[in-house]
Amino acid sequence: KGRGRYVCAVRADDAAQQGNEVASKLVFALASGEWNGDVDSLSEQIPQEEWSKLTNDRNGCSGRKCSKYAECSYYKAREAGKRATVLITNHDLLLADLKSGNTVLPKPEDCVYLIDEAHEFPHKALKMMGEAHALRDCEEWADSVEKLISRLRRTSGAKSLDKLAMTVAEKVDCARGWAGEARMSIENGGATAIRDPKRPLRFSHGKLPEWLSNVVKGSEDAAAQAFEALEVLKEAIDSDVGEGMADEPRERLLSEVGRAMAQISGVRAVWKLMGSDVMDDAPPAKWVEVVGEGDGRDVRVCASPVGVGEQLHVMLWSKCA
Repeated sequence: KGRGRYVCAVRADDAAQQGNEVASKLVFALASGEWNGDVDSLSEQIPQEEWSKLTNDRNGCSGRKCSKYAECSYYKAREAGKRATVLITNHDLLLADLKSGNTVLPKPEDCVYLIDEAHEFPHKALKMMGEAHALRDCEEWADSVEKLISRLRRTSGAKSLDKLAMTVAEKVDCARGWAGEARMSIENGGATAIRDPKRPLRFSHGKLPEWLSNVVKGSEDAAAQAFEALEVLKEAIDSDVGEGMADEPRERLLSEVGRAMAQISGVRAVWKLMGSDVMDDAPPAKWVEVVGEGDGRDVRVCASPVGVGEQLHVMLWSKCA
């Protein structure tokens, strides 16, 4: 299973300390051995919104450097997987793992695949390769990073990271500005076409109008620079530069910076695909849609390849036994 199906003991502890009753119960069950950390083995289902606060992704995880690595449910499951002759997973995890460069499952070169319901596999791959970005999400992400930077600057022993933190704040603010620019351009340039939420604004043959193409390039560059600034900050926190901090706050900062990197990486992927001319011998499909109503109304930018044969060949078919 993917990492998101297992509890992160660090995040669960944090949530429990903040008064989250669900987290408190899970932390107790994990410590007592009543539960193995796998959300699917719980007798009562936890809403996804609640569960997402208690799990982690590869960007937010500090791996072997985590104080709870030895007791981590996810890594225990991975170790068991390494000893197994047969692994059973679903299409989604297989594709997500191929897309991320094999961070969970064995490399295709070491595997023979038996794919059940294989006729569904290309459809799942097409969905996996597509990207979408609600513009308001970038603004909320920027707010959360600003709070993270403020907390970092107040952390004892983090003075040496001030300059890098301010660079991150600057790049994040730029990414936020481009999200606003994109929203304004779409509202003005495509207003008549997207007034009806049931009728997305589609770009024939993947060709963007001039009023949008410049915004796409600027947004991708801003997201890339924000990602790189966060990456430099994360490396500094994790190196001798960040040695002045106690282990616990440093561990939590690493996790939060990693999650921020994952979010802006997704934003960057959308704009990159929006700016692509050809993918798998055809232009990607590109469209803009309105989501929500009233104060919750937002604009979502979407792009997807129309075929995945080339990607599947590169990632899987040319490598597996």
